[in-house]
Amino acid sequence: MLSKLFRVASPADWKRVYSRGKTVSGTNATLKTVKNNLQHSRFGFSVSVKVSKRAVVRNKIKRRMRAAVSKVLSKVPAGNDVVIIARLRSASAEYQVIEKEIYSLLKKARLLK
Repeated sequence: MLSKLFRVASPADWKRVYSRGKTVSGTNATLKTVKNNLQHSRFGFSVSVKVSKRAVVRNKIKRRMRAAVSKVLSKVPAGNDVVIIARLRSASAEYQVIEKEIYSLLKKARLLK
């Protein structure tokens, strides 16, 4: 589980990431990142109703994305706000696929040490 300290929480921070963030896309997810002035990086996860109308499925995708990020959290340098947006294909993707996708997106965005 990802601690609340490492989550993008306020609507103003979400808006800042969406408006100013650098975007990296993959097949199952899209990553947006922007610098923050904190001693740690924060993550947010977005799964639209377009991905699945069922809340159970959307929450399952978010849990999988959080678990994948928590595995690589120690490798992400401090001072970044990252939002990961699930795409339609993520609803049918296995956990290992989502984990590899998030790792490759972080690598593309140059957010891994």
